[in-house]
Amino acid sequence: KSVGAVYLPIRFAFGSADLDTAGIREAETVANFLLSNKVHQLTVVGHTDEVGSEAFNLDLSLRRAQTVKHFLIAKGVTAQIHVDGKGESEPPKLVDYSIYSEEERRAIARRVELAKHQALVLIAALCVWGVPVGAAQFGMVVGVDDYRHFQPFPAPVGELSDLEGAVNDAERIAASMRRAGIDLPDDRFLTDERANVDNFLAGWRAMTAKAQAGDTIIVSFSGHGGQEREVAEPFDEKTDGLDETIMFHDFDPSNP
Repeated sequence: KSVGAVYLPIRFAFGSADLDTAGIREAETVANFLLSNKVHQLTVVGHTDEVGSEAFNLDLSLRRAQTVKHFLIAKGVTAQIHVDGKGESEPPKLVDYSIYSEEERRAIARRVELAKHQALVLIAALCVWGVPVGAAQFGMVVGVDDYRHFQPFPAPVGELSDLEGAVNDAERIAASMRRAGIDLPDDRFLTDERANVDNFLAGWRAMTAKAQAGDTIIVSFSGHGGQEREVAEPFDEKTDGLDETIMFHDFDPSNP
């Protein structure tokens, strides 16, 4: 089943369903990810901003999704790819709308999202990673379906919603890590109400205190993510000036 939408950094020019140079570059990154993770089934969902008629935007969003599908197939992705178009009905959920201009917000809305139908099983990659002899591997896994300040799934359009499937993904990833011999105690496997900022920081500090030079630290997060304007140096987000963020169980959209 679908475990929720995942933002893809593939944006489109106003009124267009064609990939520009930046879009091609980002779509290639997505194709490489899908090929390396052997995803078998997914849905590409197109979106538009609110400018134009509802009928036009619905058609445009579907054409954007089809563009990405055809690109992925041309790059060798063999997964079963479904397409869907939402038009303007599902605007992006931004942490703080006040920091964006109207055009910036609309540019973010002209996007595609990916809904995956099965967890990406990481056990194979974890088992074959080469690590120095004697080096340790430490893990932390976080999964959030239930958000303290969000609406139950599925929420009305425009409302921040809980998820279905993120905890299931986290459980599978944690099991894979443990089978691979990675150090993952219960205090670093955080789901739902335990997946809050304080518990994450406590687990992170304990883990990094144990790690030595040459060790490997693996952190997995399944849940909502967002974007916010880059505010700290070095300012290295040259493409869009935005940093990606993750949202823990106690994330409060009224006080981000």
